[in-house]
Amino acid sequence: MDRFIERQSWSRFDKLWALGGVLFYGAPCWALLLGSLIDGSLWVAAACAGALAIFGVFNWRMRARTAGALLAEVTPLGIRFQDDQQPIAWADVIRVDFYETGGGTYSPTYDHIALQLRNGSTVTHTVQGILRSQLEVVVPQFAPQVPLGHERPAP
Repeated sequence: MDRFIERQSWSRFDKLWALGGVLFYGAPCWALLLGSLIDGSLWVAAACAGALAIFGVFNWRMRARTAGALLAEVTPLGIRFQDDQQPIAWADVIRVDFYETGGGTYSPTYDHIALQLRNGSTVTHTVQGILRSQLEVVVPQFAPQVPLGHERPAP
């Protein structure tokens, strides 16, 4: 393997998930739509139907816009996280850390990768859960000289 590339997908499952989001998060509007149809208030029903349609189009477009976006590219020369970003050379990286932030009752956890560079700066990037586990396997294959850690870098 000469490189590892992971891009954002837009599969049938993702499309079904987007439709399910409209059905689930639009539940109050669906209830109001049904109630207004039973009551005979057609203008309320039309407003609810329009709101659901706008929400559905916005949700679909927002998810489809990120399809194909670069999540991570790892090569023997370096690593990058966006298409318009120059790869960060492994020669400039002294340590790679994987860590989590957030968590608790109402906040989600986020996985991060932190690249500590020779010039003293740190480059951090938020990665998805499965991408984190893939990067933990792939980074040592392409850069065995760079140590891995699981510590949050100091600010």
